[in-house]
Amino acid sequence: MPPGDDEQAEPGEVEQTEPGAEDGEQAPPGSKFYQGLISELLLGAERGTVRSAAGKSIDFDFRHVIMVGPVKKPQELRRGMTVGYDVSWTSSGLRVSVIYATEA
Repeated sequence: MPPGDDEQAEPGEVEQTEPGAEDGEQAPPGSKFYQGLISELLLGAERGTVRSAAGKSIDFDFRHVIMVGPVKKPQELRRGMTVGYDVSWTSSGLRVSVIYATEA
């Protein structure tokens, strides 16, 4: 067996993978956030959707998303904007919980 194949994660260490990791996709090296695109934005309803690099749509609600980076308000997001994001499991399924956007 080649060196490194038998390595295991230390207890408490979590490997960062994107939802749908069974497809073999992972976050880019050195990135704290998954990469995606704002594909839908409903300002009146205060909701939106991020499309992952794998093409999966993940919803978010302005009231439950934490904005980090230069863009501090969900109202400053625009459709088609590239963002970094993180997710959480809720009773309604997978939801975007953190959005990192650099362009305004």
